[in-house]
Amino acid sequence: MQWLPIETAPKDETLILLYFPTGRDDEDRYKVGFWSPDGDWFGSEAASNSLTAFGDKPTHWAPLKPPST
Repeated sequence: MQWLPIETAPKDETLILLYFPTGRDDEDRYKVGFWSPDGDWFGSEAASNSLTAFGDKPTHWAPLKPPST
């Protein structure tokens, strides 16, 4: 997987893998989310909760792989 700068991430509500460098563990460092028209990153499991509410911002992203069949 190749990480890309967050500035190049899609802004069309596409789900992607986000990297948060200040996370305490893998659960905090890697999150699936999307950019909302409201102007913030939101998680896939709770679209009403901002991923940056506590000041942590993603620095990189990667596309999600399609499921294997």
